[in-house]
Amino acid sequence: MPRSSGSYSTSDLSRKSGDIIAEALRHPVTITQRNKPRLVLLNIEDYRRLMKQSGRRSAGTIETMSDELFVEFENAVAAYASEDEAGRLMNYELIQTASVIRYPYLWAREAGRGETEGRKERPVVVGVRMPRRDGDLVLFFPVTTKQPEASRFAVEVPAIEKGRAGLDADRRLWIIFDEFNTDIVGNSFYLEPEPPTGRFSKAFFLPLLREFISRRKSATEVSRFR
Repeated sequence: MPRSSGSYSTSDLSRKSGDIIAEALRHPVTITQRNKPRLVLLNIEDYRRLMKQSGRRSAGTIETMSDELFVEFENAVAAYASEDEAGRLMNYELIQTASVIRYPYLWAREAGRGETEGRKERPVVVGVRMPRRDGDLVLFFPVTTKQPEASRFAVEVPAIEKGRAGLDADRRLWIIFDEFNTDIVGNSFYLEPEPPTGRFSKAFFLPLLREFISRRKSATEVSRFR
């Protein structure tokens, strides 16, 4: 998509809407309110391109997983197991295994009803980040305040790990591992290039990824293609 170079306030929009629309036909235009970006105006070609890219997102549960994705997952876990704790780069490069971000997670039950948008932003943990030519594929596990049923593959977050991940220390929280979302870094309007709230320790998170691998034969995936 063309780079946005125009920025106008909501007051500008009411006073010179014709000029702003004309500019939006050439490239995306940002609309601000109280000096904060609130809206983006873009032409129909850019919108269709963006929607096509968003179709790469998917929601899944732990019942079927393609062999190709599973091999990538295993390789990414192996890489995570051997990485050091060196400093991270900024923006999208900070979205790495065990980091926690805010994301409009789509629950598998919602996807099963035909929904395509997460109902609200919530904390999610990056399961793995897998290199792809057209943008890295990231697999997310959701974090919830609702205690899961005993039959689910879920783990309560210890107090010390809540602190490391930047999560609410006063609430009980669980990571759900028997379902997931996948998305494409840099090609998704669901992902923002903002720093994570924190990151779980490897001592806590790596055994859970290995447990996911051991349960892989009971994994399913629900397509989120539009």
